[in-house]
Amino acid sequence: MMLPADAELAFVTFYPVVIASVLLCGTDPALLATALSAGCADYFFLRPVWAFASGVHEVLALPTFAFTGGLTCVLAHNLRSAIRGCLGLWTNRSDIRSISI
Repeated sequence: MMLPADAELAFVTFYPVVIASVLLCGTDPALLATALSAGCADYFFLRPVWAFASGVHEVLALPTFAFTGGLTCVLAHNLRSAIRGCLGLWTNRSDIRSISI
């Protein structure tokens, strides 16, 4: 099994998971995906491999990923709400056009 050479790219593979989960499933599942992704990256990719990280760099990388993952969840949630609002306005607009005076 090939693993990253260092901890710098350990979390890159998990950002698409967080973004997809917030857009498809909502905020709560995306926050769960963020927490599970942080745990998996720590256990499988950060040194020491197959154990939870204990170095300063690795320990600081986890809250950074959690913060950026949470921020991604909030931004994608706002995007999803805006899209739903626009679709709702578009639906109401077509309903108004169908009313004959």
